[in-house]
Order: sequence, then C-alpha cells, then structure tokens
Amino acid sequence: PVPLFSPHTQVIALADGLTILWGRFLGEEGGDLDGVN
Repeated sequence: PVPLFSPHTQVIALADGLTILWGRFLGEEGGDLDGVN
C-alpha cells in the first residue's frame, strides 16, 4: 500500500482536487474535465 502522506499520493489528490475545482469554475464547459475522474 502507498503511504498516506507520500509525495505520489499528494500529487494524485492535488490533481484530482484541481480537476473538480476547474470543472466547477468552468461550469458546463468543465463537463469534459469532470469526466476524467
């Protein structure tokens, strides 16, 4: 298992969070990005 606070885990969590925030920011246009998750 990957350590909870490993750099790799934080990068994934950060990217996932940014994708969600970016999707909300763009609204309907962010639908494509939201589908990445």
